[in-house]
Amino acid sequence: MVTRSTREAELAELVENSFRDVNIALVNQPAVSSRALGIDFWNVVEDASTKPFGFMPFYPGPGVGGHCLPVDPSYLSWQFQRELGTVSRLVKIADDVSNGMSAEVVRPVQVGLNELEGLLALGVDVSVHDSWVGAHQVDATTERTELTSEALSGSDTVVIVTVGCPRY
Repeated sequence: MVTRSTREAELAELVENSFRDVNIALVNQPAVSSRALGIDFWNVVEDASTKPFGFMPFYPGPGVGGHCLPVDPSYLSWQFQRELGTVSRLVKIADDVSNGMSAEVVRPVQVGLNELEGLLALGVDVSVHDSWVGAHQVDATTERTELTSEALSGSDTVVIVTVGCPRY
């Protein structure tokens, strides 16, 4: 793609990332509600994808991640505020939805595990694998492990969260 200026190119990148941020929030909010209603939201996205009028499938998850999506829309809104005195309410709403999603992802696991009346009290072994988090950032009682097929097959519950921001 050839743009007419570097500012135009940067704004194009910020708008595209904001588009993804807002659309991720758009599917995350009804995904949470559909679970409470007993509706499989993955089927909802699949059904909506059959419409020929511009729907692009985005999938619910723990929010937005990577190095660009959590930052770029807020930066764009901040620049508009700074230079024009206007705010992007849509970006703010998307941020609010996205920031609450990690709790929505963790809550069902937490509820299920809490039925065991306390993991450590029952002698449950808890381990974590995260190649990006240093050892000092993990609870001292939690074992760190490599993500291997043996580790996975020996686990009763596995929670996998990935984040990323593809660059084009």
